[in-house]
Amino acid sequence: MPPRVYFATTWNEKCGIADYSRNLVTSLRKLGVDVRIIANITDRREWEDEDFVVRCWKVGQLDPLVEAASKLKVHDILHLQHEWGMMGNVKEMEDFINKFHALKVHPKLVITVHYVGPDNTWAKLKHKIDALVVHSKHMVIPASDLGEKTYVIPHGCPVYPPISREEARKMTGLSGKIVASFGFMFPHKGWERVIEALAPLKDVKFMLVSSFFGKGETTNEYERRLKELANEKGVELIHIYDKFKLSEFMPYLASADIFITSWEVYDRGITSGSAMMGLTARVPIVTNDTNIYSLLHPYALVVHRHDTEALTKAIKLLLEDKHVYMKYKKLAEEGYAKLNWDTVARSYVKLYSKLFWDCFRNPEPLPEDYVPPPHPDGIYDDPLQKERLDWLKKNIEGRILEVGCATGYVLQYVGGHVGVDINPERLEVARQRGLEVYLMDATDLKFPDNSFDTVLLPEVLEHLEPEQAVKSLREALRVGRKVLITLPKEWPDIEHRWEPTKESVDMLIWEALLDLPQKEKIEIKMEETEKFFLVQLLSKDAC
Repeated sequence: MPPRVYFATTWNEKCGIADYSRNLVTSLRKLGVDVRIIANITDRREWEDEDFVVRCWKVGQLDPLVEAASKLKVHDILHLQHEWGMMGNVKEMEDFINKFHALKVHPKLVITVHYVGPDNTWAKLKHKIDALVVHSKHMVIPASDLGEKTYVIPHGCPVYPPISREEARKMTGLSGKIVASFGFMFPHKGWERVIEALAPLKDVKFMLVSSFFGKGETTNEYERRLKELANEKGVELIHIYDKFKLSEFMPYLASADIFITSWEVYDRGITSGSAMMGLTARVPIVTNDTNIYSLLHPYALVVHRHDTEALTKAIKLLLEDKHVYMKYKKLAEEGYAKLNWDTVARSYVKLYSKLFWDCFRNPEPLPEDYVPPPHPDGIYDDPLQKERLDWLKKNIEGRILEVGCATGYVLQYVGGHVGVDINPERLEVARQRGLEVYLMDATDLKFPDNSFDTVLLPEVLEHLEPEQAVKSLREALRVGRKVLITLPKEWPDIEHRWEPTKESVDMLIWEALLDLPQKEKIEIKMEETEKFFLVQLLSKDAC
């Protein structure tokens, strides 16, 4: 079972946070993460809610969100997509976090901050937040007091198949030299500066793909001003608006020769999500040196924010120099590969995994001078241990490897062939039994793929840190067609690095299978006895 994550966010409305959330949720669900939405109550909903959406809170009225959190499990994750205008002021957020933390049982709390806000806003609450996520390094400074709890996970760009300019123009009917931009029709976007830069280039059209936010007076007035300025400067303005869905607007952006970001000139504690659309379009990108576009800087032609003449020259250079044009097109393609939502979602999975395992991890490190106790054969006289060994013996087949074979008792009992362990003294006892054994790490098995029919991991994985246990299980799945795992229910134990439970064992298996091409062909069987979890992983191709 993958981690269960609850997003507190706007949803199904024309809103940058809602758009961010939908893209991320879509990619997380592709990976198998169980994401639910706890959305705001609003009259701006544009689309019908899905069956995984509930609505219960309003701006500044977050007590219902606390109530929802009280029903979650300690290893679940509540992930706030935070923006001040959406969730309330500083006092209201402090009140929410304090009430949340006062719950007798509460899930892990992750907050993605889309605008950091005043310095030290989050620092005084750092003991009550499990992770604070920002989009880029320039946003870290105001949040830096959270130290290791602050994570930089970049804003993603939408996942969309590449469209050639020729294909896109057949779909849109556009022609000529086109520079495109994208975003809400807000005055702070600074598109009048782009129009002024395009004025000397008389044959270049400016295509603005945008939506009105609430269709209020401000956005209508700004559109009117842009049209007047374009007429005055002799720039043909193509305005494509209210195509908010990716499938509707991406052919227009892909029709452009160049993508130009909005042209804000003031640094703020945000990252421009609309600017990331240039990467999805995979066309050369021009932007300025403002920090809100910093994620794009490695993949774009960057000019000074106040230098209109430099912007004109940059556009002219891209349109006239084929080599320069192809250089920045390839950079945009590289940026898409690194920053598309499917890639970014994996960084969130890594964070969710850490927080999940923190609920099961043994907080006491194994002492540096710790000496493992003897491993006498007598420990297997326990009837429940005999039951476990008989289960292994009943389910083995073919050539058998035991990982963590110790003195070799289990390997010999089940009639296995090869054993590995990291304890030389115990391996020597196994050799005296006449067994073929090797000194080898469970996370790095020196065997070819599929070289064994059955791999045993009996009472091994709980002795490894969760991250190492996942690696060890992946290695077992690589070298064997069938994997048999036994895990004890005893807890705590100084040698056990995490607590085996139904939830933690499910998570271990899910993580181990996550990137395996053949994961859909792996059959999973789990049994529970009084003292053990008994797990079989079997490739259906081997059945």
